[in-house]
Amino acid sequence: MLRFISRFIGYWFLAGALVAAVMDGAKTIAANSLTLTPLADVAKLVAPTAFDTLHAASAPFWAPLANAVLGCPAWLVLGVVGSLLILIGTLRRRETIGWDAAV
Repeated sequence: MLRFISRFIGYWFLAGALVAAVMDGAKTIAANSLTLTPLADVAKLVAPTAFDTLHAASAPFWAPLANAVLGCPAWLVLGVVGSLLILIGTLRRRETIGWDAAV
């Protein structure tokens, strides 16, 4: 069941990455120059109050890492997270049959 949930959420993240890539493509064509939307801007659009609360509550130790991730393009972060979740959901434990099972 956890593998199914991981794959399901992973596909939603990949769908979000596709939407973010299309959005960046449209902005790039309209501006006639490369335009990338950072993850922070997308998070502010999706949940503005939750983003501000989490960003203010982040510990000083995690702040540089959070700022680095939030500055990356949204399609890249969503695509990587979605791909990892799908990979985790599809990995299976290798079962051995016969004498190798006892080792």
